[in-house]
Amino acid sequence: MVEMGARSLIFLSRSAGQTDSDQQYFPELKSQGCQVTAISGKMDDKPSLERTFQIALNTIKGVFHLAMVLRDAAILDLSYED
Repeated sequence: MVEMGARSLIFLSRSAGQTDSDQQYFPELKSQGCQVTAISGKMDDKPSLERTFQIALNTIKGVFHLAMVLRDAAILDLSYED
């Protein structure tokens, strides 16, 4: 997205940019002229979304929802919650 002109990205996640991979990835985005914001929260939590909308500097033009918590088991052994 940054290579195609995106200049402001907001990441809403439980880890909010605290992982080692985030700490390596965010400077790369910034070096390409992108403003990066990491917000701790979840998409299904209304206060998290409200905080995200308040922090957004520009009109939100797209959302990628890529949430997943891996439950390592055979699919037939997974419960609905998993």
